[in-house]
Amino acid sequence: MLKKPIYILLSSSMLLGLSSCGSDSGDSADNNRTTGHFIDSPVKGVNYECGDISGVTDSKGSFTCEKPPVTFKLGEMKIGTLKSFTKDNKMYPQDLLGLERDNFTDKELIKLIRLLQSLDDDEDISKTITITSDIATSFTSNLDFSKSIFEILASPANGNFVSEEDAIKHLQDSMGSDAHIATPKDETDEEVESGSNEILDDVIKNNFSNDANSSDVSEIEDMDKDIDEGIGEDSLTEDVDDFTEDNESSDIDKELDAL
Repeated sequence: MLKKPIYILLSSSMLLGLSSCGSDSGDSADNNRTTGHFIDSPVKGVNYECGDISGVTDSKGSFTCEKPPVTFKLGEMKIGTLKSFTKDNKMYPQDLLGLERDNFTDKELIKLIRLLQSLDDDEDISKTITITSDIATSFTSNLDFSKSIFEILASPANGNFVSEEDAIKHLQDSMGSDAHIATPKDETDEEVESGSNEILDDVIKNNFSNDANSSDVSEIEDMDKDIDEGIGEDSLTEDVDDFTEDNESSDIDKELDAL
C-alpha cells in the first residue's frame, strides 16, 4: 500500500532536481554574455545580431551578446558591425565604424549620426534617440547605407534632417571626455615609448647626482610626463639636449666658484 506514495515522492524529487539543473545552466549562459550600450545619446530601436542572439536596443542603448562580431541594423538596412567589445562597454558611432573616438570628420560617421538623430521620434535627442518600430521597418533590405543621407532619409525622416554641424556637436557633447580616451597601443607607439625611456635613463645616469637640485628634478619630471603623454622621440631629444647644456653650464659655474 505504501509503494504508490513513495513513487510519487521520488518522481517529484527528480523533477525538482532537473528544474534546478536547468536554472543553473541558464545562469551560466547569462554570465557569459556582455552588455554594451549604443550611445549618441542612448539609441533605442536599433536591431542587433550576434551568433544565435538577436534583439533591439532599449532606452539605455543596451545590447547583450556572448561574443562579437555584433551586426547593427535599422530595420533590414545594415549600418555597421562591432568587431570587438570596447573596454568601457560603450559603443559610440566611431566604435561601430572602426574609427578612433576623437574622429569627428569621417564622412560615413557624419552620415550615420545625422541618420540616427534625424529619425528620433520627438526631435528631442538630449536624453535618448528613440527610433520607433514603424520608422525602423521602413528601412528595407533594398536600402543601402552607402547611399547619400538624402536618399536614405527621403521617406522615414520626412525631410527633417539634422545638420552636419548640429550632429557633430551633439555627439561630442554626448561623449564628453570619452572622446579623448587613449586607444590601444600599436607596435610603433611601444617602440617610440621604449626609445624615449632609454633617452631619459641616459639623462638621469649622465647628468644626475645625489645632490641634484629641485629645478633639475622638475625638468626630469616634465620629460617623464611628456613620455606618458606620447611625445615623439625627436621632440624629447631636443628637450634632453637643452637640459644637458644647462646642466653642463651649471657644472662649469660650480668649478669656477671653487677656484
